Amino acid sequence: GLVPVANAVVMMREEDTLFDDQYGEVATGANGSYSFSFCDDDGVFDDELEIYVRLRAELKSGSRTVVEVEDSSYIDEVYEFDSNVIDTEGGSYTINWDLEGERAQIFNIADAAFQAWSFWNESGGDSNGDAIFDEAAEIHFEPGYGDTGSYYSSTWGEITVADTGDLDAWDDGVIMHEWGHMADDEYGCDDNGGGPHNIDQFLTDLELAWGEAYPDYYQSAIRATRSYTNASFYLDMTAMGTPGISEDLENYDTNKPTLIAGNYELAIAAMLWDMNDGNQDARVVAGMPQDPRDRVAHGHQMVQRVYTDPTFESNGDVFDDTCTLWVYLQSWVDMNLPTDAPTAEAVTKNVGPSNPLQNAVAGAGAVAADAGAAARFEYQTLAEY
Repeated sequence: GLVPVANAVVMMREEDTLFDDQYGEVATGANGSYSFSFCDDDGVFDDELEIYVRLRAELKSGSRTVVEVEDSSYIDEVYEFDSNVIDTEGGSYTINWDLEGERAQIFNIADAAFQAWSFWNESGGDSNGDAIFDEAAEIHFEPGYGDTGSYYSSTWGEITVADTGDLDAWDDGVIMHEWGHMADDEYGCDDNGGGPHNIDQFLTDLELAWGEAYPDYYQSAIRATRSYTNASFYLDMTAMGTPGISEDLENYDTNKPTLIAGNYELAIAAMLWDMNDGNQDARVVAGMPQDPRDRVAHGHQMVQRVYTDPTFESNGDVFDDTCTLWVYLQSWVDMNLPTDAPTAEAVTKNVGPSNPLQNAVAGAGAVAADAGAAARFEYQTLAEY
């Protein structure tokens, strides 16, 4: 079905011989609607205007730019699309946009990033004081350009969405995951060196495991609040529309019983999911559900609070921080957050250690153990993709 193009910048324009005039800029509403009203003419003895509407791949919240989607050229131009020109001496007009193909992909990318930004703010923002995420996401996507994978570049502060082969333009979870790396860069501990890895790989670099795990979890946490189907899954679809990656965080310990350790990114993501969600999950032993159950539903806000708190985010010195699962759990303890048995079970069933939150000493032990116109114009339109 059609999805409204919400929060997008729309400009009212008028054709001229040299430079076109602009009569205002608005953002579309939640249902994709927008309107303009103005009076003008095209000079002496000319009451006719040649007007059109420009839709820009820039989503805003109030006056704040949240995300821009650009091509992948050296100039980095934000995508803009113009309507047909209407010659008029006044009146009311409706211009609807039904975006298809590449245009629809571009605005789906933008919307996924906007949802990630919104959820961050809804969850309390940054513990250090920024209630609203302060940086706009700059996203590159140009079908056929040659980017075969999606990634975030901390050097440039930009996200690239795969545009060739296995396109990620419709993979909201992947886009949200990459936005999560941007959030880590801006507000998290952020010592993830990146590098090639597989989602089920045993990682000796615990900071890489943590740095990938949190965005894996974050995209599911977002999607769960937006009524996505299969919100607990990390999904990356192939070009054929079939799942290339399909991993259920809710049932991770059942589906991956041999991959329970803090060296696996999905194990950590599953732990964070269980600390957030409200399902009462039994630990599965020899194929049978057993007590204890993780009965906690701390919610994402508490998870994000630790993620951005200086206790974790700035745990080292000016030169280096240690950004691992175990330091995150130690920070949880040090911030006097719940360390009861149900909370501990959410940890143990996914990443292994017994009594991981018993006290600060136990947390430290876990770190050591795993170190290895003249007229009035009105425009009311519905833009959708």
